[in-house]
Amino acid sequence: MDFHSLYNRLLVLAIFSCVAVTLGSCGVERNIKKGEKFLSLGEYYDAAAQFKTAYQRTPPKDRQQRGEMAQKMALCYDRIAVSQRAIAAYRNVIRYKQDDGETHQRLADNLMKNGSYADAAKEYRIALDSMPDNPGIISKLQAASAASATKEQGSKYIVKKMDIFNSRRQDFSPMLYGDHFEQLYFTSTRNEAQGDELSGITGVKPGDIFVSEKDDKGKWGNPHTIESG
Repeated sequence: MDFHSLYNRLLVLAIFSCVAVTLGSCGVERNIKKGEKFLSLGEYYDAAAQFKTAYQRTPPKDRQQRGEMAQKMALCYDRIAVSQRAIAAYRNVIRYKQDDGETHQRLADNLMKNGSYADAAKEYRIALDSMPDNPGIISKLQAASAASATKEQGSKYIVKKMDIFNSRRQDFSPMLYGDHFEQLYFTSTRNEAQGDELSGITGVKPGDIFVSEKDDKGKWGNPHTIESG
């Protein structure tokens, strides 16, 4: 291969590399703009998906932007109570040194939801270093420090999961009804909810009202959507 052929090949490779970098940068900016739009509308699930794509497309060496994307992802996951993903995102915020006291407090809040009390206490202490004498953080740190011992003491109440009522989606706002409380109404985003469209806020179906009824033997039946609107 002569010098001119080698030069031309290298020039073509350089041009392709520049084009790829430019297109990649445009793609990231497009994801960020979409994410910001969804976030402004309160559509946290859709916003998180865009910020996640922008994060993955951002080179690891661009620590500033990666940290900012992680911060936005953490906010979105926090708002829709997806604790495990929020924890991972907050840890990335810290990893890229975009954290402050609020970051550690929110990470600790999610660790508490996840039952990681010792890790939560550690993060509350870090948050308290940045925001000393903050009564909210002090109270949360006390709760995190006492949570394991309190859990071991047990309770006067026994809480059991009712598999017939629960689904893999959100089931909430229960209300007993009827002369003998033989009907249980609740809201659920389970697959049996009407419609096919997923919410941009939660990423699941909008909630419908379901009801479960006891039979003559006192056994609860499978929940079903209510007949009326």
